[in-house]
Amino acid sequence: MHDDDLERLLRSARSDHFSTGFSARVLQRMRTPRQELGLSLQRLFLWLAPPALATIAILLFVNVRASGSGPGGLVGAALGLPAVSLDAAYTFDAGGNP
Repeated sequence: MHDDDLERLLRSARSDHFSTGFSARVLQRMRTPRQELGLSLQRLFLWLAPPALATIAILLFVNVRASGSGPGGLVGAALGLPAVSLDAAYTFDAGGNP
């Protein structure tokens, strides 16, 4: 194979221009209105809300099961709040330093 043949093969495989209809596709895409951010966020919320609510329900159930309905009540158990005692209040007031 000579250099001329190799050059001809390389030139035939090279693409110096875009495919047919490229400019029409670009212009059509520029004419179509873009999706607004608000609509995108609404769709994302609808996609993420059910799994988030399910996760919240599972965490509430786990917290209530783990702590039971102790002195903090059901709300304290659901939120995973620690039991409050006088010793805990004094420790908090002192900043945890003895």
